[in-house]
Amino acid sequence: MKVFKILVFLLILLFNLPVFASRIMPPIPDPFVSPFMGQAELTNPARPGESVTCDWIVVTSDISLAIPDTDIVFALDLSTGLPKGTITEYRTVSQYYYFYQLENFSANFATGFTLNVNPNTVLTAGYFNCTVCDLDNPAFFSIPHILVIEDEPVPDIKCAITSSTFDPGGSAPNQSISFIPGGAFSPGCESFTFFITCLEPPEYKINSILAGAPALADSLPVPRNPVPEPASIILLLVSLSGFIWKKAR
Repeated sequence: MKVFKILVFLLILLFNLPVFASRIMPPIPDPFVSPFMGQAELTNPARPGESVTCDWIVVTSDISLAIPDTDIVFALDLSTGLPKGTITEYRTVSQYYYFYQLENFSANFATGFTLNVNPNTVLTAGYFNCTVCDLDNPAFFSIPHILVIEDEPVPDIKCAITSSTFDPGGSAPNQSISFIPGGAFSPGCESFTFFITCLEPPEYKINSILAGAPALADSLPVPRNPVPEPASIILLLVSLSGFIWKKAR
């Protein structure tokens, strides 16, 4: 009887393997160890059966050296009207590199992808305007996104991106980077690769994609909020001490 239960459990696990495989979210190593990679599944309980998967890698080196500088498109900074970042900041100043690629659409046409980031952490943001610059391709990324049980689209069809914006004003809270597809990402399509670079290690936050209503969402690694400056910490402690002293009196 015990053996029968084990066999039933294994069969259930086997038939549900694609469900498990579509969401690979390992704990963030502390201290951080590069490379760190996984696959998220953006969903919404109000829309059962619809999802968009997102491959991601976080590394501490520029793994995109094979991609020409001319294929790097920086997001438009809405506060300045200038690109968010320079080639120098991307190639040499940054310490952490975040790469994302949307794929495996079973949802409606996706019309925008938003990353929930603190604008103070971002040095550069944008995407690679390159059809063959696939995050899984070692010809373009020296550390490719290759996981044993991840879901991959078949056939591998790329959908272009027409624009990307960086809004330091953000909204609810700090949702600052949006990537707009060329018309829409269709089901079964795969996006170009997006990137963020900065000086901060990752933390998990909820991020979203517009692919019908309501939006689809899941946790993705994004730059963590910067550690407060010593002066800010001292000011906070002084304020708290004054409050406690006043309450004691």
